[in-house]
Amino acid sequence: MNKYFHLLYITFFFITNCKNNSEIEALTENEIIGLSQRSIIHDGIQRTYILYVPESYTEETQFPLMMNFHGFSGSAEAQMISADMRPLAESENFILVYPQGAQLSSGFPHWNPDPIGGNNKSDIDDIGFVEAIIDSLDEELNIDLSRVYASGYSNGGYLIYGLACRLSNKIAAVGSVAGTMLSSTLNNCAASAPIGVINIHGTADYDVPYNGTTGLKSATEVVNFWRDLNQSEIEEVIENNGFNQYDYNDLNGDTYVRHFKIINGGHTWDDNIRYGGKSSSQIIWEFVSLFNLSGIIK
Repeated sequence: MNKYFHLLYITFFFITNCKNNSEIEALTENEIIGLSQRSIIHDGIQRTYILYVPESYTEETQFPLMMNFHGFSGSAEAQMISADMRPLAESENFILVYPQGAQLSSGFPHWNPDPIGGNNKSDIDDIGFVEAIIDSLDEELNIDLSRVYASGYSNGGYLIYGLACRLSNKIAAVGSVAGTMLSSTLNNCAASAPIGVINIHGTADYDVPYNGTTGLKSATEVVNFWRDLNQSEIEEVIENNGFNQYDYNDLNGDTYVRHFKIINGGHTWDDNIRYGGKSSSQIIWEFVSLFNLSGIIK
């Protein structure tokens, strides 16, 4: 092989492997396993996400899908470190995705939780981006489409409520840490029950105030909205050291809404912090994994 052809071959190999990862359809099962950086074109924009497929994955078995969204100005990589669900993906057998928010003109990554408006910062179609991720991965992996879950921190928490409102036909349950609903999201929510909702929020969160602020609903208003939607009016309160757990049950005793009120808790998702011996990631997974699109899995 002459030097020119050798260089051309290397260049072609490099370009081929740096193409949009969403176009790679012929990977073997062994090549899919583990961590990979993916990209997909949606609405004319190249969007990226981190994919983690556990060692236990097999093409013969349907696996649930969990998506985990970073906060404003954050990144998928940083969220994966602070809210690392990979050990859970291995032990509980689910596929994990950390999407990356699009950049504003200021350069800060963000999520647009509500196309209608109100503190959404842009007109980026993040609801459609999430749909595109689900559809793309469904073509490549054996995903249980009745068990797709979304979790998010801060602005990512805003987004998961937008997904619950606009994609309740695809999202079975959601979990928010230090996030809330925009007023426009709540006022225009088109979700259909059942949908599981878990909310973890600190009373000393000054970035996303527990009691709400202009354009942002309070933790209580958010919980009450989903409680009413799911017809889960029976409240059960469990007081713990440093936090209270509120469960909202239907007449069958099934919990469709759960709220962790962190006393003097700040604006953070840090899995090194434990509540009753469990991290936020564990608490969220244990709750959302009880659901499919039909409600509580019996």
